[in-house]
Amino acid sequence: MTNEVSPHFEEEFYTTKDIVIAATLICLKFPFKNADIEYAGTKRKIYWFKFDNTERLRDAVTQTMNRQINVEPFFFSQNLRMLKSLMVNERENPRNF
Repeated sequence: MTNEVSPHFEEEFYTTKDIVIAATLICLKFPFKNADIEYAGTKRKIYWFKFDNTERLRDAVTQTMNRQINVEPFFFSQNLRMLKSLMVNERENPRNF
């Protein structure tokens, strides 16, 4: 997990660019809303993964960042692959994202 990732708690949504946190939240059964793209320069894209902002989710994020959460490795790897495939699919078919 990277330390430079700063999650964003908005009123309605929680967004993070940390794919590990996003995959962990999905393993914990938090509904994944979508991923937004932020363009940084001409070639760099930043993917923001969006979830409903709840107190339970904020607690889970804090526990994840403090390495106090354990998830099933198989489900974690499946969710990580799913998020990566969303990113690859967007690169190959930007209109379908």
